[in-house]
Amino acid sequence: MYATTKDWIEMGRGDYGPMHAMMFGELSFRGPKFVAMANMGPFSKFLRLIGQIPANTNACP
Repeated sequence: MYATTKDWIEMGRGDYGPMHAMMFGELSFRGPKFVAMANMGPFSKFLRLIGQIPANTNACP
C-alpha cells in the first residue's frame, strides 16, 4: 500500500480510515483487492496505533 505522507498522517489521526482512503484514491495498493479488504480492520487499528506516536514529519532522516 502507498499514500502521501499527508494521507498517512490523516489516517493515523483517525480523520478517516483506510477503506475511505481507498475509495477516494488517497490510498493505493498492488495485489488482490480481496486480500486488502479482508485485512482492513487490523490495518486500520495499526494505523491508529502508529498515529499516537509523536513524530516530526517535516524532515526526513
